[in-house]
Amino acid sequence: MVRLFVLPMLAGCSSILGIHDLQRTDGGSGNDDVGADVPVLNCLNETFSGSAVDPTQWTVTDPSPHDVTENGELVITMSGAMTNYQRINSVAMFDASEGDFYIDVPEIVDQGGYVENGVSLISDAQNFLSISAGAGSMRFRARVNGTNMDTTPGADPMLEHWRINHSGSTATFYTSPNGTSWTVRATAPVSTTPTAVTIQLWAGTYGTSNPTPGAARYDNARIVNAACP
Repeated sequence: MVRLFVLPMLAGCSSILGIHDLQRTDGGSGNDDVGADVPVLNCLNETFSGSAVDPTQWTVTDPSPHDVTENGELVITMSGAMTNYQRINSVAMFDASEGDFYIDVPEIVDQGGYVENGVSLISDAQNFLSISAGAGSMRFRARVNGTNMDTTPGADPMLEHWRINHSGSTATFYTSPNGTSWTVRATAPVSTTPTAVTIQLWAGTYGTSNPTPGAARYDNARIVNAACP
């Protein structure tokens, strides 16, 4: 099992850099209120190699009929003919500023409509960065002070490797077929520096007309920055 969570070491500072009472929300519908004293970590290298979701690292936030498992990947298996979202939040927060967040998505949900899956880096309910896939398209979203700035390319190759970069006052969204050659898909200005984000992996059905919504699989979530090259 490979899990690397490194506390920042700053002179004169506690390892717990902030206390946050967040309304953590995904890029889809609904939200969940979670308030906790949580550490802010620099590094993440999560391979989901356990036999079950580790409750010390991830919280399955919603009572849901959708099934969540871990065995080399995090898998959300959807149940059809209902409207429901399943979210998995990181227990810790992470500093995603001036660096890159990467995740592999080897399987996305069925693209026949009424179902989507994605990943969000959440500063607070009004500020987050998100990549999602659904109904034959990808969506790259920056919510800035409560306003969504979306790029939706339309009919789109659903590439397996996703990346969100933060630099200065700009977020840049990438996809790749192989994790090496990256294509910029969208850029957006940000006003809140993502120094303390909750990582949320999610999937959900927003209608009842897709009886076979499929599953979403996630792997190799990691942060690369000056502290964690």
